[in-house]
Amino acid sequence: MLKNLRNPRIGFVNLLMLGNFEKEAEDKAVELSQKSSKFLEKNGIEVYEQFPAVTNLSQARQTWEFFKEKKIDAVVLYSGTFSLGNLMSEIVRNLDCPFLIWGLDEYLIDKRILSGSMIGLMPAGPIFRSLDKRFSFVYGQVEEECVQEKVKVFLNVVKAIIHMRESRIGILGNRPDGFEISGFDELAIKKVFGTTLINLSMVHFFEKLDSIRDEEIGIDLQKSKQIFDIEKKDLNDAKELSRLYLAIKDTVEENDLQGYAPQCWPEFRMERKTPMCTANGRCTCEGIMAGCECDMDCTLTMLLLYAFTMEPAWTADFVNLVKENDSLLFWHCGNAPYAMSGKKPKIEAVYEGLAQTSTLKAGTVTVCRINHFNGQFEIHAGIGEAIDWDPLLKGSNMYIRMNCGNMEFVEALLKNGIPHHNAIVYGDMSEQLKEFSN
Repeated sequence: MLKNLRNPRIGFVNLLMLGNFEKEAEDKAVELSQKSSKFLEKNGIEVYEQFPAVTNLSQARQTWEFFKEKKIDAVVLYSGTFSLGNLMSEIVRNLDCPFLIWGLDEYLIDKRILSGSMIGLMPAGPIFRSLDKRFSFVYGQVEEECVQEKVKVFLNVVKAIIHMRESRIGILGNRPDGFEISGFDELAIKKVFGTTLINLSMVHFFEKLDSIRDEEIGIDLQKSKQIFDIEKKDLNDAKELSRLYLAIKDTVEENDLQGYAPQCWPEFRMERKTPMCTANGRCTCEGIMAGCECDMDCTLTMLLLYAFTMEPAWTADFVNLVKENDSLLFWHCGNAPYAMSGKKPKIEAVYEGLAQTSTLKAGTVTVCRINHFNGQFEIHAGIGEAIDWDPLLKGSNMYIRMNCGNMEFVEALLKNGIPHHNAIVYGDMSEQLKEFSN
């Protein structure tokens, strides 16, 4: 059951200067802006526009006040004709949100009539820089495919920003000893992403785990048999996988979580002989991003990738350079979402207990990680092609040929301070990641 993300509320501003241009240019600017606004609405966006055109400071002030009242998530500054920079600066300085500035080519040049759209837009550079703010930029009319794609990337990123800001991630337990890379700065996360972190008691979770009724376990085991290849000899132990999944699901619902970062060992794997991996993969398939080993950076990355794609992401270790098929092996103990597997995953003993073994599907993938250093965040990413190959290890296997070169990617991980954990999702998310970083 994938969770839907709410649609962004976008403020739309058409900047014009009346009286200085021919009436045909002014009328055409309004027509073009209305087409662009409707394009946003067709893409599921709630569009808010105070005036058909903002032409003076009074209208600019009323516009940003209106946007604040409507709690807009981002603003499109559409340059219909040349306009004075003080209109833009009045709006920008009073709002704290992502901005897309939209410039037009000279749409009446065949009639030798100037619109001045880009002349009016160019002050955006010094205005935003002086106000210490960022913007995105698109150039051209909405009918152009490249323009549509650029705008869609911006809207998709705004949706992801909203999801990150409104999400709650549960921290179950503590990071395993020695996993310094799983450490995190909670206040820095709240400042940059707005994500709420919830500490969950391992003692309380074990109580919940032991309270799951046999009837519930029996019903879920039948579902598990449809998802996984489980041998008869393992059915009794597989009940504990269902118990764990049901306890996690209850915890997620009780705390309204969009993700969780669990201490998956040693308690579960070594003491209870029931790894969390399979349950984590099932939850991720349902839109609840489950990280591994309390790695908050990777859990945040999974949350972001899910917001981009509405598809499950996966936390994996870089393990090996496989010379036989010219790929990098990314692997983990059996936590991959089953929907990413090329065929029905097999339940078998992986380390101290049952987990799933499979090779994940072929296709274009993004390998990336949000990474923190001293309260600052970076995103490291690479694009590659996952290929079909038999599992080399028990657990979840994916073989990727990186576009930049396999060894070059490994060296980039090391030189940029990226640890063994990375999040992987299908598709090329490079443009979205660049836009999100901006």
